Amino acid sequence: MNNIIKLSLMFVLTFSAVGMTTTQSIINKTLSFEGSEIYQTSKYGIESSTLYKYNKRHGTNYKLGKLTKYQAYQIAEELYYDKKLNQLDSRVAYALFDYSFNSNSDKMYKRIHKAFGLKAQTILSDSLVNKLNSLSVDKALEVIMYERYTYMKKLPNFAKHKKGWLNRLALVKKGYGKSKK
Repeated sequence: MNNIIKLSLMFVLTFSAVGMTTTQSIINKTLSFEGSEIYQTSKYGIESSTLYKYNKRHGTNYKLGKLTKYQAYQIAEELYYDKKLNQLDSRVAYALFDYSFNSNSDKMYKRIHKAFGLKAQTILSDSLVNKLNSLSVDKALEVIMYERYTYMKKLPNFAKHKKGWLNRLALVKKGYGKSKK
């Protein structure tokens, strides 16, 4: 019975679009892929260095081992969610946010700018927003996903995580979070 309640709550937190803003939906979908247990130096996808940065900025004392999903959400929203994402189609915004959350944001935005033939910048620039909005959603996603895949292939642990990472890319491209079994 307890597992049924947990699964129901996870479904509501992760997939319910009723009353949820696009921002909330995007962040929750990305967090649905992240573990609730400490894995190496992260929990819910929040690295210990990111947590340190957040704590220092806010005078909080969150601990990685006791980090809640709500706290992870707050950190993800403040440190990774650029409000300009709201100017994009939600699937494109989700693809960019998920990529940013899982890599160095500054470097990610430089790579994305270059992939679209723009001057490299470390932010979600107006020129990138305009470029993305001038393309079909499918074309924008194709370029974003190809660039992300190219980046991932260069990572030293790609072979180990290839299957999971490619599954994630496929789900993100479709606009889905990870379903919990």
